[in-house]
Amino acid sequence: MNFEEMIGHYRAQIRAVVEDRPWLVATDVLVGSARIGEELLGFGADRVLAIGASRGTGDIPSGPKLQCMDLGHHDDGGMMAAIRSSQALLADLPQEVRAAVERFDPKGEARAIGTLFADGSPIADRRALGGRPRAWQALEDKMIVDALWDAVGIERAPSEIIPTTFEELWAAHGRLDQGLGTVWVGDNREGWHGGANLLRWVRDRADGTSAQAFLAQRCDRVRVMPFLDGTPCSIHGWVFKDEVISFRPCEMLVFRVAGSSQLSYAGSASAWVPSDRVTRAMQEGAQRVGVHLRETVGYRGCFTMDGVITQAGFRPTELNPRFGAAIAGLQRGMSDLPLYLLHLACAEGLDLDYRPQALQTLVREGAAAHPMVRGMHMLAGLRDCEPMVQKICRHGDGWRRAEDGEPADGSLRLGPSAVGAIVFAALEPSAIEIGPSAAADVCSMLAFAAKLWDVDMADLEPAPDFRVQQA
Repeated sequence: MNFEEMIGHYRAQIRAVVEDRPWLVATDVLVGSARIGEELLGFGADRVLAIGASRGTGDIPSGPKLQCMDLGHHDDGGMMAAIRSSQALLADLPQEVRAAVERFDPKGEARAIGTLFADGSPIADRRALGGRPRAWQALEDKMIVDALWDAVGIERAPSEIIPTTFEELWAAHGRLDQGLGTVWVGDNREGWHGGANLLRWVRDRADGTSAQAFLAQRCDRVRVMPFLDGTPCSIHGWVFKDEVISFRPCEMLVFRVAGSSQLSYAGSASAWVPSDRVTRAMQEGAQRVGVHLRETVGYRGCFTMDGVITQAGFRPTELNPRFGAAIAGLQRGMSDLPLYLLHLACAEGLDLDYRPQALQTLVREGAAAHPMVRGMHMLAGLRDCEPMVQKICRHGDGWRRAEDGEPADGSLRLGPSAVGAIVFAALEPSAIEIGPSAAADVCSMLAFAAKLWDVDMADLEPAPDFRVQQA
């Protein structure tokens, strides 16, 4: 396959959608909105207004055709609360922001792009591209996903759906505990959730008491299943009108928090490689799920199937019917490939020349050639921190600052977020080892960042690397 020719083909498809019209991009982070805006301009957009509920960390592109607006939103309630309040703000923009949109697009010609989680509702009365109908959003409920695995024939761990009363939950814990405790995750009473926000690892009665008190305030039902010891991971599938494709598995960086029943979602890594047998099983499972989604709810576009590689193999835990965060890792080295815009066009039902099998090969081979390891950790309540970047080098079992001009093994970045601040940790390509879990490296890099910049951070522990090696 000629990668450059295929990327050129997909760019031509998106140019036909984007060019010669104004675009409004409104997401929870201005850095992301502006980068999407810059991409749209590269496809011939007439002009772009990029709006972010908060600024975010990183450089913001600029240019004569790109206008940027930071709404300055903050939320001390944590990651999910910040996402939800950001979405509410973007769905009902302040009057002065709507006035700015009218000045930008007085004839109402603009199309809009919203957040990853958007339902497709108009943004400032501009039609949004590639939103998620209610039937698609409903698939994200952790209470129904086990029935989906059963329907498509994917082996899973046992589970029970339990009301939020302690005695019933504790009894289910006793039935399902396989030696390492159980995982309790809440329903979608308050809306979709992710990032382990409504998830608790229950190992003893004290954990159970705390988890029940927390979940009962937010949920009506709880799914209880055994705690699965192993490497958290995900795989992306993509549903087209007549075909379903899948990419390669990615490691999910989900850390254990010392002395806590919470888990900490910290991003993803594409350098991790499970066995061929497990990879094939995950890819085939994703394709079966995609066919089921197309036949039952008319799904189109990208989705992720999350789970854990245990000593017994892959066991799924949840479905995310949307563009997955780990795609950034799969796309490294192919920044010109407009995967997100292709997803939006596909979800919209636009009749483009998608060439699914070619796209599958392109992403699988490109991701293998350009692995990525990048983790993050939220620092709630840390306001007005000055953005900082530090190159680092390995030093024994830890890290040290890189000297000026010295080749670095990784980088750290501290900057603002909607909940306070955020730390990013990334390995340089030359320092990435293909195959093993990257979780231990990312944990130690984040710990070094906390010490370097004197910020409070919980003690994070990596999950074990159970890459099943059977042929």
